[in-house]
Amino acid sequence: MSKRHWLVHGVGALVFGSTAMFVRDSILPEFGRPYRTPTAEVARPGRDARPRAVVCSGRVESIRGEVEVSALIAGRLEEVRVTEGDSVRAGEILAILEGARETEELRTAEANVTVARLKLEQVQAGNGKEEIDQAQQDVKALEAKLAYEKTNLECLRRLYQKRALTSDELQRKMHEVEQMMRQRESLQKRYEAVRRGPLPEQVEVARGELAVAETRLQRSKVEMGYRLIRAPISGTVLEVYRHAGDAVNTEYATPILRIADTSRLRIRLEIDEPDVARLRVGQEGSFQVRGMTEAEGRLVVKTIIPMFGPKRLFNPDTSARSDTRTIAVLCEPRDDRIPLFLGQRVTAYLGDARPGPRTLR
Repeated sequence: MSKRHWLVHGVGALVFGSTAMFVRDSILPEFGRPYRTPTAEVARPGRDARPRAVVCSGRVESIRGEVEVSALIAGRLEEVRVTEGDSVRAGEILAILEGARETEELRTAEANVTVARLKLEQVQAGNGKEEIDQAQQDVKALEAKLAYEKTNLECLRRLYQKRALTSDELQRKMHEVEQMMRQRESLQKRYEAVRRGPLPEQVEVARGELAVAETRLQRSKVEMGYRLIRAPISGTVLEVYRHAGDAVNTEYATPILRIADTSRLRIRLEIDEPDVARLRVGQEGSFQVRGMTEAEGRLVVKTIIPMFGPKRLFNPDTSARSDTRTIAVLCEPRDDRIPLFLGQRVTAYLGDARPGPRTLR
């Protein structure tokens, strides 16, 4: 075979091989070609002047947050007055703890205050003519009796000198006379105090005793009030953890129920670090609730939390390792026709409106 024939056959084989490779790459790309991960198209000047929307995930939460209600003192629940789904007002009684000891202490404190107040009133009022006369009569009666006993004592001494009386009998009578003399001095001081009236020091002492009793009463009332577990905010009862008969402790967290204000909701979004530069307060966007792909609502960025953190909006485990850092964005929903509930997951698009699902009408 001549060189010319070899050259013709070589050119033909080259053309055939090139054609086969072109057909393989264009018609059957899955054979013989390594798989390539699809990437988002980046807008280039001249091709698409519109910026891409920031796509992110988030969830619905209460603006005022959720509150786990606990008891301030340890005890056993006597009554739980609400159940899940009930609407409550701030200050409303939700549950009551047993309080037999606190009730008894409160009654004792009230009685002590009454006694102290009566004593103060008596001291401030002083003594009337009847009290003064009675005190004077008590002194005179004891003086007469003391004079009689002193006369008897002198007779006993003479008998003792004549050896007609033992020393024990004489000592006993002398002791009785000494006691009567001390009693007379006490009655005389009381008579002078009654006639003089209350001293300023006595009034101050009575006032101090009343103040102490009132302080103890106030403390008993506060402890009694701790038995009544009230709602810290107005909202809806989401979950009841404890029931009547259950014990609650203050040494470790034992919440009784959970409340949230569902009247005002917002959407918390997690924005990946590369997209943060494209955010601004007041930026509008759209969102979809998971499970409602046919409906799309509007939202607006209200707050950008100025702090980066690991991505754990849907992963509360703080020990979980995450390579993606995010920033939290708080948004206000602008479409009341889409029902929102606490904890719902949403997908948001900040920037240009995303084509696809239609807005509710």
